[in-house]
Amino acid sequence: MTTLGTDAGSTETATAAGARRKATIFAGPITTPHVEALMPTFHITVRGADRDAMADLVRTHRVRVLPQTLDEESPEPRVDALADETTIRRLTDAGYRVEQHEDVTEAAREDLQQVGQGNRFAAELAAATEAKEERS
Repeated sequence: MTTLGTDAGSTETATAAGARRKATIFAGPITTPHVEALMPTFHITVRGADRDAMADLVRTHRVRVLPQTLDEESPEPRVDALADETTIRRLTDAGYRVEQHEDVTEAAREDLQQVGQGNRFAAELAAATEAKEERS
């Protein structure tokens, strides 16, 4: 057992584990909680000077390039990608030509509104179950 001194000058007896527990200070979070800001994401076409410039989209600018979209046949290579407004400005400032298409976030919301609610097979399943119980 370990004898611990308290602020009042008296002593208190505790086990070594208890001493460690009393010495531990629990504090709140060190960082502020993560808050995600919703920014629209756009489908874009990016044109650059050469193949290295296109590779820099991923390596340097961390742009989400859509797979299988690199077109090197024209004088300016191009790819399709996804980016927010800040990234689009950054790419334009870096010398890329950016063509902005639809807002994929909004398009996804519109598509989700067309999805049916509930179980479309529920009525059919209930009828089949009822028919089976009547036969039993």
